[in-house]
Amino acid sequence: MVDGLKEFIDDIPFEHFLEHAKNRDIVIWGKGAIGEKTFDALQKKGYKISGVIDKDTTVKVWHDIEIKQPDHLKGKKGKVYCIIAIKEFQQDIEDFLIRGGYAEAEDYLFLFHKPTVIKSQQPYVDIYGNEWEGDAGTRVPVTAYNCKIHIDSDVSFDCGFFVCNSTIVINEKVSFGKGTIFGNKGGKIEIGAESRFGDNFLLECYSGGSISIGAQVNFGLNAWVACYEESSLTVGDKCSFMANSLLASRSKSILKMGKKCAVNRFFYCVTFFDGVVEIGDGFLASIFVSVFNNDSHPIFDVATEEQINRRRTITIADHVWVGLKATILSGADVGAACVIGANAVVTKRFPNNCTLGGVPAKVLHKNVTWEVDLEREIDQRYLNFTEEILDVTDKEGSVD
Repeated sequence: MVDGLKEFIDDIPFEHFLEHAKNRDIVIWGKGAIGEKTFDALQKKGYKISGVIDKDTTVKVWHDIEIKQPDHLKGKKGKVYCIIAIKEFQQDIEDFLIRGGYAEAEDYLFLFHKPTVIKSQQPYVDIYGNEWEGDAGTRVPVTAYNCKIHIDSDVSFDCGFFVCNSTIVINEKVSFGKGTIFGNKGGKIEIGAESRFGDNFLLECYSGGSISIGAQVNFGLNAWVACYEESSLTVGDKCSFMANSLLASRSKSILKMGKKCAVNRFFYCVTFFDGVVEIGDGFLASIFVSVFNNDSHPIFDVATEEQINRRRTITIADHVWVGLKATILSGADVGAACVIGANAVVTKRFPNNCTLGGVPAKVLHKNVTWEVDLEREIDQRYLNFTEEILDVTDKEGSVD
């Protein structure tokens, strides 16, 4: 699992702010976990830390540097540059620094700065290098550096929001519960209008990843949506994910879900290593359904030392219903209007309009279709006879 705060802090453009610190001592305020990550990030960039400030001086030394009380900064305007490495903005610390004559950005930097209030309808750049666009007066609890951020009206935030060098578009009437958004190193995140994230969600997009969530998409409690390393992750309009869902795309992979999909609790869908998972419109999944196109770790051929578990695919056509605890692995290619039975393991190609079951899965019935309930008329698009396919041989599957 990626350490989101470490990735975020490592990507902060310290050099932009520390131009003001030439011939000054660099001081970190805060010796906790955020201070540790900040110390490491600054050292990697070649900066020397000369002082540590903390109200708690029970411990006298930190990284061989004497810990001093805040009063140590009094009268040192122009002699020190202070980086406040505390996860939440604290107004009393800023008030203390301002009373001492310190100016924001010029003399001190809150790594996790106070919430932004969008100043103008017209695009503008703030002191952290962010280009803002949105409704004037909108309050956004974001810590951001060098980002392009567009926020529409009536967006509700109850989350941590930490982004660097990323592009963020959040359309109107989106709601975020208690959770966390991370984005850095060229990540792109777009959330469609009227979408919702429940409490304890994690949304993270790093290193050239791209996340696009459609309009009116609902994520329940404990959702985890992740996209890393030049991958893409797309969810169509009007999809619904119940509690404990995981969507992840890594290592130059593609994950794409169509419109009006609905999945129950503990749905896991992951693609790795140049892989592709494509799920069509109207996908329906019961609880504990897994879609894994690959192993979470590389496997190598001993003779050639080449990675052999790459570029694997899963394709699921429109209007497929997946039963309790079914597992869909690489090589699966499921035709439209199929029903996959409980506990089935799918690893090969199957035609349209059939029921599948077993380990490994096989065709149980042909010439079937399904609907969500009896009150619905049969969708004529999926009222088709099963086509014959020539090749139903197993393809190489996952070991997970």
